[in-house]
Amino acid sequence: TKSEAFRAHAFEYVRETISDILEEETPEVFEKLGIDVVLGEAEFISKCSVKVDKVEYTYKHAVIATGSSPRLIDIPGLSTERMLTNQNLFTLTEIPKQLLIVGGGPIGLEMAQAFAMLGSHVTITERSDELARLEDPVIRKIVHDNFADLGITIVTNASLERVHDDTMAILKDKHGVTREISFDKVLIAIGRIPNLPP
Repeated sequence: TKSEAFRAHAFEYVRETISDILEEETPEVFEKLGIDVVLGEAEFISKCSVKVDKVEYTYKHAVIATGSSPRLIDIPGLSTERMLTNQNLFTLTEIPKQLLIVGGGPIGLEMAQAFAMLGSHVTITERSDELARLEDPVIRKIVHDNFADLGITIVTNASLERVHDDTMAILKDKHGVTREISFDKVLIAIGRIPNLPP
C-alpha cells in the first residue's frame, strides 16, 4: 500500500532533506553572501578580540553559535546499539516496532507523534507529573488526548532505572514502584547542552 511504501522510505526522505539543507550551509555559500569564513580553533583573547590560527580579529559584538548536543544519561544495561538521540535517529533503516522515549519535552513529543504515525508502538516516560510541562495547560491536554488517540503509552512521574537483556526497560515511579516496558530502541530526549570547551 501507499502508506507502507511511505513508511519504508521515511528515513531516506529525511536524510535527503538534511543533505539538501547542509548543501546550503557551506563556507562557499556564506562567502557568496559577503560573509568572511575563517576555519580554525577560536580563542577569545580580550573583551573585543578573538584569535584564530595566530590571526587576531576584533569585533564590537560576538555571537557564539557552536550548537548543542543531546543531554545524555547513563542507563545501566542499555547498549549503544539500542540508544537513539536526535543526532543518530534518522540513520535508522526501518521503523522500530516498539520505541521507548525518555523525556516529555518538545523533541520527545515530536518524535513520539511521528513514530506512532509511522506504525511504532510508542511509550513516553517523563520524570515530572505531565508532558509538555512548560506549555499552556490547554495545549498539554490537547497533546495528551491526541497521543492517547494515537495509542501512545504515557508514563509520568517515573524514571528509567536500568535495562534488562537490552530489550526490557525497568521504570521506577516516585513511590519506588517498578514497571517493565519492552522496546527495540530507546530515544533519549531529555534536553540539550551547549557545545562549549571544558
